[in-house]
Amino acid sequence: MEVAVSPVKRGGAPPRHCRAATGAIKNNAEFRDQLIAIRPDAIIVVGYGRIIPQWMIDLPRLGNVNLHASLLPKYRGAAADSVGDRQRESVTG
Repeated sequence: MEVAVSPVKRGGAPPRHCRAATGAIKNNAEFRDQLIAIRPDAIIVVGYGRIIPQWMIDLPRLGNVNLHASLLPKYRGAAADSVGDRQRESVTG
């Protein structure tokens, strides 16, 4: 089995964007410095299954948007989207 790289990651990040792997935000000083340096107006978080640190919530003037693939708070966790499928939900995240 081979690890697949998502199309988003494969496409590269434009100059005013930062990316961090899951789990690498809270105590990652390099990522924090990069994010502070670009002074984002907003932050979009996708597929991050942990609590966003307060410094990151407070940083952008327009706030943060957290995109999640399931119906929150009904289904949470790593497999929340497939749980909705198994429950035969007609609408999902």
